[in-house]
Amino acid sequence: MGNFVAELATGLNMRLSTRVTEIDMTGADRITVVTDQGPFTTQAVIVTTPVSLLAAGDIVFRPALPPAYEQAFDDLPFG
Repeated sequence: MGNFVAELATGLNMRLSTRVTEIDMTGADRITVVTDQGPFTTQAVIVTTPVSLLAAGDIVFRPALPPAYEQAFDDLPFG
């Protein structure tokens, strides 16, 4: 599966095993992602993280996510 993902990601700036602490979407045409490896700026981002981290607020979103998202994170059962 790793090879499949790597092939699809050719030419993309992927960061694996990188702890994200903040996603700042306040810029007009840029997103700043603050990580444990330093910040970087991009036009789009896909973040995969356990819902439990989202519910705990371990990633700060600027501007804040809508209250309905926060409620959804809190309402999801954890296995």
